[in-house]
Amino acid sequence: MAKSKYTVIIMRDDADVKRFKAGPALLRFAGYLVSALVLAAAGGVFGAYRLWRANAVVVEEKKALEQRLAGVNIKLERLQNIERILVSNDPSELKTLLATIAPETQPKNADKNADKAAAKDAAAAATAPPPPAPAEPDKTQTAKGPFEGIPKVDLNVVGVENISMRFDAKGLVLGFGLKNVDPKSTISGNVGLALITASGQLVDVSAKEELGFKIQLFKQMTANIALPPSLSKADVAGLKLTISSSGKTIFSDVYPVSQN
Repeated sequence: MAKSKYTVIIMRDDADVKRFKAGPALLRFAGYLVSALVLAAAGGVFGAYRLWRANAVVVEEKKALEQRLAGVNIKLERLQNIERILVSNDPSELKTLLATIAPETQPKNADKNADKAAAKDAAAAATAPPPPAPAEPDKTQTAKGPFEGIPKVDLNVVGVENISMRFDAKGLVLGFGLKNVDPKSTISGNVGLALITASGQLVDVSAKEELGFKIQLFKQMTANIALPPSLSKADVAGLKLTISSSGKTIFSDVYPVSQN
């Protein structure tokens, strides 16, 4: 008896009828092939998803490592700047350096001692008689201080930290750290200085040092500012620091100057 076969008929409206015969083995093979293709496609999708998740984890780890590396590079550059200052043995730069790092070398229990002292002061103030009424302020001076009306700018391109200022016999000694916010690129520019008088006037000044910079991470900068003949130490209330790059102001802020 001949093996049974199946006849497949294909009919189209605009063509002749086509037919072909297929045995059970061929149909089973076609079914297995389609099933294998579906399983392979599902496996490919699952594998692609796992690879995508693994790649996302690797990207996050890479970002974390880049941030850690940038922090380490900033610390390394600071140490190199400190080493350069120590090797130069410049008294003004050494004093500026000591004033900058002094807050970082305080003992760990300084905050606790400060809290205890503040509590004692508060208790003493609570039992003390009320202070006399303050004297009426001098109406000839501005009520909001000499810094009122001076605009501030921060485009989040550079940061200024650990700023210190002190007077010496020759003028005002300035020290500060200049940090690049985006260490992936190099930033260059210039630093402009202006003294703020007690009446709020701005007096542009220049330093003996070149205040141009080109940094990728961090740079410690110092400046020795000679006071103009028209100003005395008592006339200086603050300093305006302006940082420009490519002719555009990217940072500007004012800082009070202690008379001590």
